[in-house]
Amino acid sequence: KQWYQRRVRESEIQPMCDGSHRGSGFAPIKFTAEEDKTALLCCCKNTNNPPFCDMTHIKVLMDDAVGMFRRGKELTAGNTPLVAARLPSYQPLTEGKTYLWCACGASRRQPFCDGSHRSGSLKPTSFTAEKTKARWLCQCKQTKNFPFCDGSHLDVEVQIATEGQPVETS
Repeated sequence: KQWYQRRVRESEIQPMCDGSHRGSGFAPIKFTAEEDKTALLCCCKNTNNPPFCDMTHIKVLMDDAVGMFRRGKELTAGNTPLVAARLPSYQPLTEGKTYLWCACGASRRQPFCDGSHRSGSLKPTSFTAEKTKARWLCQCKQTKNFPFCDGSHLDVEVQIATEGQPVETS
């Protein structure tokens, strides 16, 4: 089966082409599936191996976050959590150790708390690792299974949110 992948972010059915690129000067990438197996397709359009995801989005998001902190932008959370990052953080956890997960999104030590919540009502969530193993910890602060990622970062509202700002609800 042949597929077309979009190169710009206008498609409503990312990462597949819906024709919304017409008149933009961009053309979709045409490819044929060589095998009947699962593959990750790039949605951020920064991959070096189109149409497949090579995890470049992680570097792009990290560069954005590091740049924001280097510019000294002050993050403050009130009663609504800030989106610290649009992707979870894979963290090694040690059995029996207690961690403080940042619930407000203002910490500069994401996904863990650094005390930045003092200006708002959101407080960190304390949890103790049951096993020594790495886990995906939420950084979008929209998870229903805190501190762990539940995939909420895939919601459109989170993907279009500005890091360091709350998710805008309609």
